[in-house]
Amino acid sequence: MLKKNQIKQMQVIYWSVFTLLLLVGLASMLFAPKITPLISWSVGEIEQFKTIVVLFTMLGVPGAFYLHNYQIKKIDKDAQFHIKVGQYKMGVFIKIIVIEVIGILSSVGFLITAETYFLYLYVIAFILYLYIMPISSKIHEVLVVPEFEYEEEEDDDEEDKGEINFKDINFNNN
Repeated sequence: MLKKNQIKQMQVIYWSVFTLLLLVGLASMLFAPKITPLISWSVGEIEQFKTIVVLFTMLGVPGAFYLHNYQIKKIDKDAQFHIKVGQYKMGVFIKIIVIEVIGILSSVGFLITAETYFLYLYVIAFILYLYIMPISSKIHEVLVVPEFEYEEEEDDDEEDKGEINFKDINFNNN
């Protein structure tokens, strides 16, 4: 039961953050025409904010995926399943947080400037967020070690050494 609770907890957090991201995006689209005239940023300030969001996106997303994969590689194959799920959960949370921050920054950027550039970044973050959905079957596929593993046989055949036996090759096309 513990493993089902951990997976369910991961999914509840995912969908809660999904709802928050969706609400922030919709609110920024609805209120941008009303708030943008009230805030006057110079062109330099807007470009600087764009640069910050783009850099965070370009460095954050690959970094989050790298940290998640690193977290998976650190998982002990002999550990109990609930321990594996706990370690997997940390990697998923890293990805959730990074993509959520990108989505919120881009929606705030759209809210302040009403530039479609930020809207496009929000859509990209939203699609990435849908991509990282924690699905039970995917979690089991990543964490469960197959019951049997293929062991290499130690034969002295020439094929096992990577050598080609030209006697077995038929050079005739007939």
